[in-house]
Amino acid sequence: MNTTSDIGDLDEIWNLYRLLHRAQIPTETVVTEIDTYLRRQWLTGWIRCFGSQLALLGITRIVFDGPGGDSITIEGNPSQDGTMGWDVQR
Repeated sequence: MNTTSDIGDLDEIWNLYRLLHRAQIPTETVVTEIDTYLRRQWLTGWIRCFGSQLALLGITRIVFDGPGGDSITIEGNPSQDGTMGWDVQR
């Protein structure tokens, strides 16, 4: 099902593609840039949706670094019962 936000996202992707293509950037680079854009959009959307649950787990800060958020630093205190199951830096 398409919603207005879905259509808006597709328009953004298409505009990004046209901008990069018109700049005569090689296809491989265009695909990489669009992948990076989509990955960041997905990650930030996911954090917005599940932010309250992350806070309950003791997460205080998430930092994305590198193209597409390839490097993610998670800061916070694990839950008291030890169920968080990951290192502070991932």
